[in-house]
Parts: sequence; structure tokens; C-alpha cells
Amino acid sequence: MATTNIQLFNENQNNTLLDNEYNDCEERNNGFLGTLARANVFNKFCYQISLVCKAIANFMVGRGYNANDTDPAEFSDNFRDSIISAITEQINLRIPNARAKNTAYQKGDIVIDASLPLWGELECITAGTTSDSDFSSLLPNPVQYIGLQIQDGGVLWVLRAKRFSSCKGVPIPFVGQFVAHTVSENGTTKTYYVPKHPELNLEMLDYRFCDGQTVSGYSTINMTNRFLMCRSSATAGNGNDGADTVKLAITHLPINKFGLALTCNDWNKKFSLEGTFTSTGQSQDHTHNAGESILPTLGTGIHLGARSVVGGNLPTTGASKDHTHNVKVSFKDINITHKHGISGTVQLNSNSQQTFSVVSQHFKIGYIQRIY
Repeated sequence: MATTNIQLFNENQNNTLLDNEYNDCEERNNGFLGTLARANVFNKFCYQISLVCKAIANFMVGRGYNANDTDPAEFSDNFRDSIISAITEQINLRIPNARAKNTAYQKGDIVIDASLPLWGELECITAGTTSDSDFSSLLPNPVQYIGLQIQDGGVLWVLRAKRFSSCKGVPIPFVGQFVAHTVSENGTTKTYYVPKHPELNLEMLDYRFCDGQTVSGYSTINMTNRFLMCRSSATAGNGNDGADTVKLAITHLPINKFGLALTCNDWNKKFSLEGTFTSTGQSQDHTHNAGESILPTLGTGIHLGARSVVGGNLPTTGASKDHTHNVKVSFKDINITHKHGISGTVQLNSNSQQTFSVVSQHFKIGYIQRIY
């Protein structure tokens, strides 16, 4: 409770001029001119001065501020703050939904107060009854964070930023900066990230980056490296699925459907072979069997039968016993096309799978989630 040591001088008003006498007295009009002042005039003067000081002190105490003469600087600051408090109270009386002292509030109630920054409003997150203090005495000066939790009697307020709010636990997209915060839990240092308000450039402690962490009892959904996919129905559940990369396996390929077929169109040959072979010890009229070899003159595998003579024999008439036959084997304008049909399966080595990305070109957006 606030205190004061400011007291009235001559509280009982002994030996004090009456009001009409004080109004007409020489000292009040012209000041003390002699070396000695009349006691009744001085008593009247000091009483009125102390009366004003006492009224100021009472006003300060009534606003919850100390009014003592022990520290002039503190007295001056308290006097200023008590005036601001009174003005704030009068403004709040004229503002709809203004926070009130000793008043019950329910969770979700939204109020404002003249001591708040113009961008701010208060949301009740724990129901209760407010204290009998001015809210300005509960609010840090200056306000450096959005999302401050402020205990006001039985009510726990959160300082929200107007026009920037979402339902608790629902991720929302966010483009902007994040600030790292660290906390020690069970001997382990954890780092979490809070967003900065894009316009106010103040940290929003009531929101966190959606990285799936649980820190200080608050959890977020893991939205890192995720694309959004619409749910199949309104009753379908939420969750994560898929991956940034996949491995191509044998089971992904229609192995039994693979085959090969080759066609060769490269046979169109024209050639001619000529040579002689000598026959000895033959009668004048004789024949040569088609199977007789005419090697080596014409080359390996060339036989008389290549002439395709009737009966397979080469008749000879009027030749001497020792004689020579000229043989010419020719292939002209023979166009032969041949094809090779090849069938089979393609086998893959399952141990040589390689990972490849399935993420297309994209723009990265951070997601944030209100945690309280």
C-alpha cells in the first residue's frame, strides 16, 4: 500500500489570521518587510502551502504511488505517474471494452487499455478477477515484445497485436524474420524460433516456428520441408506423408514387358569368282562329278555343283586326257534381306539403387503457430 509522510503545518490552525484578516493584511499583499514576521500571518501562510502539498500527496497515495520526502527524484516520478494514471482511468471510462479494476473476465475476452501501445490489445487466457491496480503499473515500459503474458490479479492476459491473430494450434503461413531463443531443459539446451512482426519489428512470443519441437511445454506441428495437399474429405485426419526423395527399385519397373528386336538390311552383294582346274588321265569323253573340288584356285568351299548342272555332272566331250577346264562362278543382282528376332528380359541389380529428388522448383514459406 502506498504511503506518505507529507503533513499539514499547524493542523489545528492555532494563532492564525482569519480569512478576511489575511486577505487585507500587509504581509500577504507586500511580503515580509521587517526582520520579524507576525506569527499569526506566518501560520496562515504555512498552513495553506502545506494543505496543497498534503492534497497532492493524498492524490498520489490514492493512485497507488508513494509520496515521501526522502527521495525528491522518486517523488517527482511518482507524481507524474499518478497524473498519467488518473488520465488513463478517465480515458478508459470512455473506451468500449476497456479493462476495469476488480472485474471478472472469462477466457477469450478481449479488452484494451489506454496505457497499451496503439497496436496492442489484451486477450484473457486464464479467467479470473483483475486487481485493483492501474494496468499501467503492470505493463513494462517500454513494451519490447508482442505476446507478453501479464498477471493481473487472477486474470492472465496476453498482449496481442491487432490485425494479427489466429486460432491457437493452427499453423499459418508467414513471410518474415525469425529470432532464436534458447532454454535449458533437463540439462539440454534447446533452441526455438519466434517470428518478428513484419510491420512493428517486435518479437511475437505467442507464436513459434512450426518445426515439431516441444519446448517449455509448448508444441508445434512439423511443417518443415512439406508441401500442402488437400485432405480427401472433411472427416479425413491431418498428418504428414511423402518424402523429398525416392529410390527407383526393381518393383517400380514392368520387367516382363521389356524386349529387343533387331532388323538387318545389309545384304545386297554382287561378286564373281573365276579360275581353272586341270584334269589328267581322263578319256576323251568323260564327266566330272559335281562334288569334285576345284580348290584351291577358286577358294574354300566352292564346288562344281555351284553350276547347278542337270544331274549334277559336268559333261566333257572331245577333250584330251590331259586338259584344263575354265570355271566361272557368278552371283548377279541377288538382293537378300535377313532379319534377326531377339527376345529376352532386362534385369536390374537391386543393390545399385540411386536416390533422386522429386521436389520441383518452389518458393519457401515459413509456417508459424500460436502456442497460447
